[in-house]
Amino acid sequence: AQIKEISGALLFLNAKEGQQALLNSHEFIKSELVKQKTLSKPQVERLLDVLASADLLVDNLQNKQPIMQSMFQVALNSSQNLKATA
Repeated sequence: AQIKEISGALLFLNAKEGQQALLNSHEFIKSELVKQKTLSKPQVERLLDVLASADLLVDNLQNKQPIMQSMFQVALNSSQNLKATA
């Protein structure tokens, strides 16, 4: 649920790719919980990629650093890979 809430914050910050990456991750986690499956190490690493991009966005905003759109593309790719493994 918190991942979905963070996705809303990213939408507010106009980070649409980041928002979509978090929504994809949320759906993946929800689906895996329903199936009662344990996440693999690569799946956890992909989830961490997505969360790291959101964290980096917040850090950059706090420190008045430029926002790199490429970090959201990495997050989006990782979340799409998760959906493919579900």
